Amino acid sequence: MRAYSLLLASFATTSFLALVGPGCTVVPGNTTSDAGADANVSTEVDASAAADAAAGPVVVDCMAPLPETFVHTPGRAVDYLVTCEVRLTRATKITAGTVIAFEAKTGFVVDKAGSLDATGTADAPILLRAASAGAKWTGLEIFSKSAANTLNHVKIVDAGARNVDLAGAVLVGAASFAEGNVSIRDCVIEGSATVGLSVGEGGELEALERLVVQGSGDAGVEVNPNVIARLGGAGNKFAGNAKNVARVLAVNTSTLRDASQTWSLLDVPYHVPKSTQFRGIQTVAAGVTVVVGKDAALGFDGALKAIGTESQRISIKPDTGGFARVDLVTKGNVLERCDISGGGSIPNAFGHRGNIVLSADSGGSDVSIRDCVIEGSAGFGVVANGQPVTESGTNTFRNNASGNISP
Repeated sequence: MRAYSLLLASFATTSFLALVGPGCTVVPGNTTSDAGADANVSTEVDASAAADAAAGPVVVDCMAPLPETFVHTPGRAVDYLVTCEVRLTRATKITAGTVIAFEAKTGFVVDKAGSLDATGTADAPILLRAASAGAKWTGLEIFSKSAANTLNHVKIVDAGARNVDLAGAVLVGAASFAEGNVSIRDCVIEGSATVGLSVGEGGELEALERLVVQGSGDAGVEVNPNVIARLGGAGNKFAGNAKNVARVLAVNTSTLRDASQTWSLLDVPYHVPKSTQFRGIQTVAAGVTVVVGKDAALGFDGALKAIGTESQRISIKPDTGGFARVDLVTKGNVLERCDISGGGSIPNAFGHRGNIVLSADSGGSDVSIRDCVIEGSAGFGVVANGQPVTESGTNTFRNNASGNISP
């Protein structure tokens, strides 16, 4: 309506000027001045905008064609009301300042052929929220690898309702056959019913900076092993949730990349609940704590370089009961100023129990240990398996049931 009024006003003014022409004489009293025309246009625009705002939000019900661009109408508290699970099958945009409310258990699903560019500004952020107090909507499920997928200055409130086996206010990828990719900057995820941000087995993060997740009913964030490095982006905050951890998901090993990365010091510990492998050089920053699930093993198929300081030691420990072990598969492993405790809960396939287990397969492995505390193993502190264990500084071995270092 608003655009139509503008078009009519523009057409009327243009047609009139064309008829008068530069060489014609205008008879006083029979014409309208440019100022008067502008005033009329302005009045019509203001009236149109007011009418649009008074009409309430545009209802998105999946029965009519979906807009390609969701825009803010001045004066509207809510621009759109979503009443169904919307599947975005083409390039879709949400512009700065737009407010979209979602009824319970509805949300946006970005299909493989689609994309979502939600770009707000610091002064006009985008708000995606529940339609009513106490309700929870599904959230954003991104199953598209498009480079256009962007969340910038977006606030997502009260999402994360479980959708069958999927859960997360923002869910990126779910399996090797359901890939997704997104760039996230300057966003807030608040009050998720489950996880705030979940990057599943097929998920990628093009960027993750200045994301704040708070008030989630589960962990603030969970990611697959390929994107751990993204968690350390500038300004990310994951504390203030029901589970104050950054969860690392176990995935099918066929989806693992041989990529070197750093486990940055976050405002929460890392939590690895199930046996998980990592490929490429994994560098653990000083001060990091890794909490390992009951009977779970950490397998490093690529060097582990965990180098702490006296003031910021690195800790690897179980959450409940004991964890299985740290498996070192290749050469070049370095542990400095690390505290590793509570391993050896179950043996590996060869019957070895220990906090740290070296492998003799495919050329063997090794480890350099300096100024570490290795304790509380249900087996050995270190199962050498005939591989080189180099000690330096002052290492402390204590309360390891089978001994400190096996042959």
